[in-house]
Amino acid sequence: MFKAFVIVCSLANADVCMIAKDELGPYRTEFLCKARLTKMTTDLQHMFKEYNVPFYINKTVCVEPDKKEV
Repeated sequence: MFKAFVIVCSLANADVCMIAKDELGPYRTEFLCKARLTKMTTDLQHMFKEYNVPFYINKTVCVEPDKKEV
C-alpha cells in the first residue's frame, strides 16, 4: 500500500514549504499512487494560480506507510 505526498515551496522564499498529504489513499499499487500524484499536482497548480501565489512543486512521492521516507 502506498500513500501520496506533494511538497510545495514558495518561489519568494525556498525555506517556506508545505506537505500536501493525500486523504483518499492508501493505494494498492505504486502506479495508482502516481496517478493520484498527477491529479494532486494539477489541483495544487490551479489552487495556487487562482490565489496568485508563486510556488513550485519541490517533490512528489509515493511512500509505503511502514517506511519513513518523505
